[in-house]
Amino acid sequence: MARFTRHLWLAAIALAAASATDTARAAGITGDQLLFFYDGRSGRVPFFGVSNPSTDSDVTIDVVFYPESLQDRLGRLRTTLPPLGHTVIDPTTAAGGIAIGNAGLAVVTPVAANGNPVVPDEPLVGTSTLANVPLDSAFGENPIGRSATTSDGHRPVPGTLVDGASAFYERLRPSTLMVPVFFDPTELGPADQDGNRVVLLAFTDRYGDEFDVGPHEDTVEATFFDASGSSMAETSIIVRGVHATHLQEVAGPTELSASGKVFFEVDAGAGNVAGIFSQSLGPFGAGQRMPEVFGNETNATALDVGATSGDQLLFFYDGRSGRVPFLSIGNPSPASSVTIDVVFHSESLDDRLGVATYTLAPSGHVIVDPNQAAGGVAIGNAGLAVVTAVDASDGRPIVPPEPLVGTATLANIPLESAFGENAVGRLAVGADGERASPGAEVDGDTVAFQRLSPSMLIVPLFFDPTQLGPVENDGNRVILVAFRDEYGARFDVAGRTETMDARIFGADGTLVSTSDVTVRGVLATNAQAIASPTALDASGKIVLDVDASGGSVFGLFSQSLGPFGAGHRLPAIDVSELPGPTPTPDGSPTPVPTAGSTPSPSATPTASAAPTTTPVPSPAPTASPAPSPTPPGSTIGGIPQSACRDGIIDAGEECDDGPANFECKNDPEFQSVCGPGTTSGWTCAYCAQTYLIGSPDILVPCGGSGMVLVSIQPLADRTCSTIGLGTVASCGITLGPTTTETICPEITDFIQPSGNQDDLLEKFRSTTCLGRACVERSSIIGDCLGKSQGTPCTLIVGGQPAFGTCLGVRSGSPICIGETISLAN
Repeated sequence: MARFTRHLWLAAIALAAASATDTARAAGITGDQLLFFYDGRSGRVPFFGVSNPSTDSDVTIDVVFYPESLQDRLGRLRTTLPPLGHTVIDPTTAAGGIAIGNAGLAVVTPVAANGNPVVPDEPLVGTSTLANVPLDSAFGENPIGRSATTSDGHRPVPGTLVDGASAFYERLRPSTLMVPVFFDPTELGPADQDGNRVVLLAFTDRYGDEFDVGPHEDTVEATFFDASGSSMAETSIIVRGVHATHLQEVAGPTELSASGKVFFEVDAGAGNVAGIFSQSLGPFGAGQRMPEVFGNETNATALDVGATSGDQLLFFYDGRSGRVPFLSIGNPSPASSVTIDVVFHSESLDDRLGVATYTLAPSGHVIVDPNQAAGGVAIGNAGLAVVTAVDASDGRPIVPPEPLVGTATLANIPLESAFGENAVGRLAVGADGERASPGAEVDGDTVAFQRLSPSMLIVPLFFDPTQLGPVENDGNRVILVAFRDEYGARFDVAGRTETMDARIFGADGTLVSTSDVTVRGVLATNAQAIASPTALDASGKIVLDVDASGGSVFGLFSQSLGPFGAGHRLPAIDVSELPGPTPTPDGSPTPVPTAGSTPSPSATPTASAAPTTTPVPSPAPTASPAPSPTPPGSTIGGIPQSACRDGIIDAGEECDDGPANFECKNDPEFQSVCGPGTTSGWTCAYCAQTYLIGSPDILVPCGGSGMVLVSIQPLADRTCSTIGLGTVASCGITLGPTTTETICPEITDFIQPSGNQDDLLEKFRSTTCLGRACVERSSIIGDCLGKSQGTPCTLIVGGQPAFGTCLGVRSGSPICIGETISLAN
């Protein structure tokens, strides 16, 4: 504790001595360069999207993949994004699939034709998703963004060479990063499977003909506190490059068995430091970036987008049927307690539904369940929760000792999915934009909360909504909030009405739809509703023209690919006038364009999760089957999906129905898509309600709209050897006659290669191919029930016993995994 307090004192001196030309900034969510953590190791599926907000300029980007050490480049992908265009990048297939088996940093840099780093026309925006297949969980976040700058702190004109001398990227130099609140690790998923995950980045910038990053080494001191503010552990770790770890490892010998928070004291020196954190409550994953604390400098009365900490925090909550929200609020001050009011407002913001008051000890926190707080007023409701520091004696809003931090988790029980985000924070400032002194009254006159006043908000990327969870069940969700501040003896927010001009663009930047969206208070809507009456059947982005008019506006977005949910706040952009609909001579409606051919990663995870012992406040209804995620877009290999459905081999096609050529099976109830010719005649990713048995290939059924082709090679020892073909990129992989490796670039379905049709279908329903493991989920393997993780177990495949390891138990179903499973001849 003494070490922690001493560091804060030294940090305060360093901040006071910082020069006006210091280019260090807190990480943004847009930037002239974007940084993504990726993880392509076993059981993990990463992908991210990058969008070009410019309305009139292309941008060429280099996406460079680095290993955790940052010592060298694993590979590079160069692509050009048209105006208002985007790309979806799967690190396990990009640049030759060099990310498979690796974790590290992906750096997205706009470049000139010769590869020199340059300032783009508009700062880039993006999103990331990191899925964990064994946990059936994922989290998503905005990228870490940073701007190009000159020595006087101004952004250079577009096209300027970022050479490290006349122009360079802002450095990320926090003094302290913080995990605002973590849940009891014993209630989370297994630590070695990312039940909680701490990712710290320490790197240096290397300028030249091409931009590079290299490793920076920092000894990071970690101090853990529990909810009461008592110290739980003090440790130190060495971070060099990308350090992906978990809470228990950071805590060292200290056993963590309660919720808490972590302060990471860093010294970026001449380098850069940033961090993200995630945790999974069963399949409900949530993640966020680590806020910078004890260094919150500002000079603005209005922000484009809320910060990750603030003197006031704003949360969207949703306590309607099948939904479970959690809010976490932390007090970073090591010396002073703070009293907070958590006020729950209705969607219209016309009503205060209830208020809960808490006193947070120094370095203390509280986890708020809106379905129980304030008498459970959030049950059946959605709206805005506003967290304000108040004078304990009379409830007047005041400036807290240090800006508060917080996180939110919003779970959807039927989807078995969740997303998490940092709270939307804003500071209390004077007329000059400087943060007011702690304890000052926030009266709206001499001191007021910063307004959130973007000119445009953007959903950087949504996937094909037809491939996401049901829209009415939050398969994708757009949250827009428009409010005004009301000051007085107590602080309140009130709903204000705003009509936003909403435009949706495809991957190639083509306008798909335009509409007006009216927001009053909180609007919980979705991409399809915004596009109506235009049907969405491809990935895209949404640009919202905003006029805050003296009030405040912000937004959130989330989407769920099966149980893998990801969400983030909407970045603000400031671009020239958006293109309008193209008029047609006969007045007919503008046609919906075909989406660009940029595929989303097609991981179709169907693994079972670890035990869930988390505090879900209300009984969870039985989850409905989640659809298998498939690539967004309406083309594969440049050929329209619809071309595979007519039973005719058209120009450019190599297959279409017919028992003699079953690469592309036509089934009226399921999608079927053709691709380019590949080895072994595999040209299709496919899903059908029934199946055909070929030799050596087998087309297997799958649920929902997933697309799977599995080939089982006739190996001499009948070892389980499968190939899952869910994308064109993974088509054409051939196993040699002696190969025994199981290849599952996405998690695909496995069935026994012999037997009658009824047995075959039943076997399919109870088995899954998981990476290098064949998993059978049936009552036969009750052997795992009550056993601890890692205990040997037996399962039956093809009537023969095979040996594996217990993964765990979920919903009472035992799960046994075998690394290699031999089948009987």
